[in-house]
Amino acid sequence: MRPRGEIRAALSAAALAMSPVAEARDFTYLELAATAQVGQDVARVTTKNMVRDGELVPAGFRQVPGIKRPLRTYVVGHAANDANAQMCLGTALRGWVTSL
Repeated sequence: MRPRGEIRAALSAAALAMSPVAEARDFTYLELAATAQVGQDVARVTTKNMVRDGELVPAGFRQVPGIKRPLRTYVVGHAANDANAQMCLGTALRGWVTSL
């Protein structure tokens, strides 16, 4: 499998940080871009790809000041948690093997 790009990894980490398990908070791609500190155009395209892959799930629309049309909001999907769990397991196994 091809490794994640820097932007997608940053957006995924920002999405997980923005929506803790206790409260399912929705966010726009602009908020996600600001949290991940990436460009807005790249965040918009990457967010669409993350929705396609199931990492983010559309939750509705919200009016944002300064923008005429309401923006779609997202919540973290189950695929993001699966990818995070696989990454943690892979890191653990690599550390275990190299420590012998």
